[in-house]
Amino acid sequence: MVWDSFTHMDRWGTNAMPWLGEPIAFGFPPYTFLQYGSSAVAACVLLWFTVTGLRRTPADPDPAGVPVLGRAERWGWLALIAACVATGITVRVIRFFTFFDRIRTPLDIIPTVCFGAGGGLAVGLLLYGVLVRLRRRRGPGDGQQPADEETRTPVPTA
Repeated sequence: MVWDSFTHMDRWGTNAMPWLGEPIAFGFPPYTFLQYGSSAVAACVLLWFTVTGLRRTPADPDPAGVPVLGRAERWGWLALIAACVATGITVRVIRFFTFFDRIRTPLDIIPTVCFGAGGGLAVGLLLYGVLVRLRRRRGPGDGQQPADEETRTPVPTA
């Protein structure tokens, strides 16, 4: 919240330091460069964290409760998530053009596309989780092995 006051117009930080609102390069003020620059640094940190975490993951077999998806299933789920992301982007861009008549700079549309992609990704991942969970509940008749009583985790009682 404090950082946002220095990276957005007419906030406490940009009002306290007026030089943050004066154009310096390409007609943009420093707060714009701070906003997009810090977002790029944060994206790099998240990418590093993800890669490091995946490299440290042991190569143990998947737990019994995790469904193993085939190649066609993985592509199907990926297509579902990609369709949700594309829908989110489309909805946000249409909403953008409802309020503004054109794109003046790429900085006008980049946040719109990013927020739309994030919203679509959230919906797609939620839908993926629900559908995989429902797929597992269909039972042993769909090609999955029935769970033995010994492999089930007992439910604690109060």
